[in-house]
Amino acid sequence: MENAFLIASNESLVLIDALASSASAEQISKAIRGKKLNTIFVTHGHPDHFMGLSTILKNNPHVNIYVGSEGVRNDILNYVRQATSKGWMESNAEMKIKSPVNGNGFDYDRIRVVGGNEIDIGNGHTLSIENFQEPAECGNTTILYSEKFQMLFAGDLLYNSVFNWLGTADHAAVGNWIQILKKLKGRFNQPGTLIFLGMGNRVITGYLIQTSSI
Repeated sequence: MENAFLIASNESLVLIDALASSASAEQISKAIRGKKLNTIFVTHGHPDHFMGLSTILKNNPHVNIYVGSEGVRNDILNYVRQATSKGWMESNAEMKIKSPVNGNGFDYDRIRVVGGNEIDIGNGHTLSIENFQEPAECGNTTILYSEKFQMLFAGDLLYNSVFNWLGTADHAAVGNWIQILKKLKGRFNQPGTLIFLGMGNRVITGYLIQTSSI
């Protein structure tokens, strides 16, 4: 149900988010086999958007992995530490933190905070980066957008046709989330804008953004 997106030009491939598991990420690896993946960008620290990294790196060992803020990077590390302590990582053991006693784990130093406020997607084009650091759907999250191509990659700030997970969000965080959605609606609620969603049906057009009160 989680989504990942590939942006292809004649000189590069950029992947936004890396899915929930090795099995899911293998579909991406098959789709890009024989091509050079330049960049992976992880929008936020929920496991269903980064747990496939190890699988993708097997065939793309030199890819750059970025997040939009130190907050997102910390969210990723905090989840992995907690999940490891609770035994939740056994089905994705290759995503445990690499250490002297776990040499087969994942090197989370590979995940770097992007320098600047945009990422290169090839052919002289970029995606702008905007970070949200107040608690909402998750603690820290990033959107990417192109005004030129009228595209918004919203991560899990926007769902479509799925149940919104609010189990770890308090009332204030849900309120923040709604305020963020209203701001996004004001900016991107335009005919022709393509909005790529973190969960559910992958793409909607701008005029379909909807928010509601709590």
